[in-house]
Amino acid sequence: MKTIKTFFALFIFAATFTSCDAVNDLLPDFELEDDFTADIDAVITEGSSSLDTNFNIDASTNADFQKYKENIKSVSIEGFTYSLSNVNAPEGTILNGTLSASGKSVTVTDLAIANGTTRTVTAAESEFFNALAADLKADGKASINLEGTVNNEAGSTFTVTVTPTIRFIFEAL
Repeated sequence: MKTIKTFFALFIFAATFTSCDAVNDLLPDFELEDDFTADIDAVITEGSSSLDTNFNIDASTNADFQKYKENIKSVSIEGFTYSLSNVNAPEGTILNGTLSASGKSVTVTDLAIANGTTRTVTAAESEFFNALAADLKADGKASINLEGTVNNEAGSTFTVTVTPTIRFIFEAL
């Protein structure tokens, strides 16, 4: 009789842990996909041609992110664009440089410093996307560096609007 009670107790114990996993497997993951925009005010002083500025992408203030942040299953970058506005630069000013996150970079080549100039970073830049996603997975924040040079020393100011489309997948439990 003692053997039957022990077996029954072990069965109940095992069923309890197994059923929790089974329930978790049945619940769908929660997905958050959004554009998390950041504006960078770039200033190149007269007499210089260099630009080096850091900015942050911050998804941590999103209410859904706050609710599920302990259960991040994966993060992916679904798109990434950057555009220029509020330009005060001589006509024909060109920027060459890099956008970097955690040591992985994207080359910025022949970017015309003019209002409305827009570029898209493609999925071919997967190392940059993966580095950005890894940073975001840690705490919902990622630091990006924009550095480069322009083709004159007349001085320039402009705003770079960076818009990554980020998909977070959270486990329901």
